[in-house]
Amino acid sequence: MTLSIKTLLIAAAIFTCNYSSSQLIISEYLEGPSNNKCIEIYNTTANPINLTGYNIRIYFNGSSSAGSTINLSGSIPSCGTHVICNSSAAQAGSADQTSGGLSFNGDDAVGLYNGSTLLDLFGNIGHDPGTEWTGVGSGTADDGFIRNPDYCTGVSVDPAGTGFPTFTTANWTSVGMTGATLGSHTSNCGACGAPVTNTITIDNVSSLNYSIDCSTGDAGSVDITSTEAFLPGNVYTVELSDASGSFAAPVSIGSIASTSNSETINFTIPAGTPSGSGYRIRVTSSAPSVTSPDNSSDITITLTGSCTPPHMTSVIINSCNPTCAEGFNEIVFGNSGDYSFDVTEANFNFEYGSNAPPSSNTNYTDVLVNNATRINELNTAAGCPGLFVDAVGTTIPANASWLMAYTDICEEALDWTGLCGSGPIYVIFQDDPNWNTNGNFVNSSSGMRYLNTTITTTSGDVFDIDYNFNSNNYANSDGVYVTYDSNGGAPVLYGDDDCNLTPIVLPVDLYSFTGEIIDHQSYLHWTTLSEYNFSHFVISHATNKYNFSEIGKVNAAGNSESNQDYRMIHSNPSPGVNYYNLKAVDIDGTIRNHATIALELDLNYAFYNSSTMNIVLSSAFDVEVYNLQGQLVERSVGQTQIPFAQKGVFLIRELQSGTVQRMVIY
Repeated sequence: MTLSIKTLLIAAAIFTCNYSSSQLIISEYLEGPSNNKCIEIYNTTANPINLTGYNIRIYFNGSSSAGSTINLSGSIPSCGTHVICNSSAAQAGSADQTSGGLSFNGDDAVGLYNGSTLLDLFGNIGHDPGTEWTGVGSGTADDGFIRNPDYCTGVSVDPAGTGFPTFTTANWTSVGMTGATLGSHTSNCGACGAPVTNTITIDNVSSLNYSIDCSTGDAGSVDITSTEAFLPGNVYTVELSDASGSFAAPVSIGSIASTSNSETINFTIPAGTPSGSGYRIRVTSSAPSVTSPDNSSDITITLTGSCTPPHMTSVIINSCNPTCAEGFNEIVFGNSGDYSFDVTEANFNFEYGSNAPPSSNTNYTDVLVNNATRINELNTAAGCPGLFVDAVGTTIPANASWLMAYTDICEEALDWTGLCGSGPIYVIFQDDPNWNTNGNFVNSSSGMRYLNTTITTTSGDVFDIDYNFNSNNYANSDGVYVTYDSNGGAPVLYGDDDCNLTPIVLPVDLYSFTGEIIDHQSYLHWTTLSEYNFSHFVISHATNKYNFSEIGKVNAAGNSESNQDYRMIHSNPSPGVNYYNLKAVDIDGTIRNHATIALELDLNYAFYNSSTMNIVLSSAFDVEVYNLQGQLVERSVGQTQIPFAQKGVFLIRELQSGTVQRMVIY
């Protein structure tokens, strides 16, 4: 079916009208010194709203482009609030969500969006008032403001010209910088016309100290009183914060079904909760939805052990094989975590395949064997006797490194000396008939692959962990590996050790290399756990995984035993998939390790450059620009940049292919 441009325009207009009907508003704005920044969002409707796809955008110093975007998470109940604060704000502990990106001053604009649709706006995008927005109280610098109860709709259209027209005493009230009103809003709008008057107060907590381990929790109780009537079916729930007192992701630890205004609620601190001395608890209700203040006193939780499960840490997926077949040197590395396990076919299972999860017929550990000869050869090759231990039929203790390899591993194909000092390393030899000595792990350009470890510990705990990697994210060269943390899932790192094994395959020193594309620029970020005689990092770029060109260097800390964070921006990524390679270079010029990631730039052929006020095309297309009324407002032939000063929603039609792209210009 072929749609006319008029049909597309009508559909887009209908879509735009319906899209703005979700009635969330900015109900409170808090701007204080340093990082004391918070935004409260209010749901004026009769239904809860899932926040997936919603975001906060901050426009700094009169810019027309968002300098920071924070994606919202969770949901807002009917007539309820969602508070997001800067991670370092004094109010962060009582927030529903925190983000280091929520940082603004009194002269910036803050927008609430559903996708790319503006729902509400505090300020004026593209205008800088100087030091602050004025109109209420002493202005927005170092002050807080709440929406008045009769304000029911957001500012869904950025005001033209200058100033903040709706910042008046009819709409806003100054409340100071303490944030005392965050998390509670009174509204006379629609379904929320009757103010919520129910309250919950924590009167007593049985203890402020709890001791747990990896398998056993600790019990306690909390006494509460409440006001006003609660509806049948109401459930009081005790929630636990994180160790800093933040309720951004609370954990439910106890509940009771009750409509009483006085209750004692039993709870259990979950086994494995991390140690900390800044925990808090609060109590919520379901009918109506009310949240108490926290208990105001810090709770100390002491965990014995870290409860890290036995897990896989890395896999050499493209083996080093100058003297033998590919499958002889595909190696799996792991750690036993806080548990010990007996190395038998029943207790140790490794699976790999092209489906998730891999099926049992791809289990490569049905046959485990001892091989004293290979152990001796590995220790000789490493040059540090006792580094490798034959593990089959023995018990691997807690916090120990292990590797699984084919029984006829070719130790001469690898440099093992870099692992000296990391032992003992327990070697699990397998001679499974499913193992393909010509190669098991796909090397590149074949899509997703899936792995699984299932390990039964000596305490009887079973840990079943799934992992994956994308073979499109690395080049086909010997020594390529992937690393994982104890949670499994996607790799922490894609790397290449050039067949020189280092502790990076046990715990890694290059912890992560990630990136994202924002406003047509690639933002690259990497973290090291430790550095030894590092000189600098070299970052290279390619569009085909092979022909990399250097685009920058970043100096390293040199020597460090603590985490170091690094960032770089690539301002001209290519349309489609961009590959970035990171190399850490020693002071003597030796390349310590490699990592490669892939970022995809949206293949939309047009975007708007607000600083030059041009529509920028990816090639010299012939295009027509229509407004939502179906009127032709601009035509361009054979150009890559089109001067365009209008604001609103437009449809850009590429004449040769007929492709239509929707563009919102603020």
